[in-house]
Amino acid sequence: MPSELFYDEVNFPYGFRESDDFNIADLVISIAKRLFILENALGKPEIKVEEQFFQWCSSHTERQPTVELLWQKYRH
Repeated sequence: MPSELFYDEVNFPYGFRESDDFNIADLVISIAKRLFILENALGKPEIKVEEQFFQWCSSHTERQPTVELLWQKYRH
């Protein structure tokens, strides 16, 4: 996954680290841009974890590995 940082100025205008609602900021910042791309079908999965995430976004199966749980917490 790319190392480019992700910022969400709409939901977290002061940054993830400054939010009391989000205690997993470093992980989100490091992978969120790629997850956003995959969730919105703006790119194709390149590795197994991305493929699993992409399939989960399409089907919302019961199985939720760490990446999916992280993204679900961020999105809701």
